[in-house]
Amino acid sequence: MFPIKKIISIYCVLTGTSIFVFWAILLISNQVPASEWQGTYFHLTAEFSTAILLITSGIGLWLNNWVRKLTPISLGMLLYANINVIGQYIDQENYSMLTTIIITIIITVIAIGIVVKRI
Repeated sequence: MFPIKKIISIYCVLTGTSIFVFWAILLISNQVPASEWQGTYFHLTAEFSTAILLITSGIGLWLNNWVRKLTPISLGMLLYANINVIGQYIDQENYSMLTTIIITIIITVIAIGIVVKRI
C-alpha cells in the first residue's frame, strides 16, 4: 500500500502545477483582458505563491525533510483560494468548474486533517 503522505505529496505537486497551467492557459489565450490586469496582479501573486508553496511542501513531504512542515500552510492557502473563488463560478453558472472546486475542497480538507495529525 502506498503511504498516505506520498499520496498527499503527489496531490500537492499536481495541484500546484495545475494552478500554473490553468493561469498560463488563461493568460496565453487572452482570457484575462488587459483592462483587468490591474486588479488581477495581486490575485495572480496569491495564486502563484500558493502554487509554489504546494509544490515545495509536496516535495518536502515526499522526501520527509523540514519543508514538509509547510504542507498545512500550503493546503490552507489552497482551501482559502477555493472558497474565495467558488461564488464566481456559481454566478457564472460554470458547473464543471464548480464541481472541480467542490471536489478540491473536500480532498484538501481531508488532506489537511491527515497532515496535521501526522506531522
